[in-house]
Amino acid sequence: VNGEIFYGQIADVKTDPVVMANAYYNYDQTKQTGASKDTSKTVEETGNIRLVKRGKETHGPDGSLDIVRAQVLFMERLKADSKVLQAILQYEK
Repeated sequence: VNGEIFYGQIADVKTDPVVMANAYYNYDQTKQTGASKDTSKTVEETGNIRLVKRGKETHGPDGSLDIVRAQVLFMERLKADSKVLQAILQYEK
């Protein structure tokens, strides 16, 4: 509901909070929300997709997110040929 977008693995979409593992977010989102300014830990992919892996921020989170269900507008699966998914898989190699 605040405009933030996260990409990750959700084991059970019916839980509250929704638990997301291996979370990533758009690098450009950090400029808009005032989040981490650490640009050295970004995942880059052609097409100007730049993602940040959650857990690389200064305060040292573990990379997962617990998101209150009432704050989620929608969830969707990524197709195998998604540029975002490809960038994540490339980073995790």
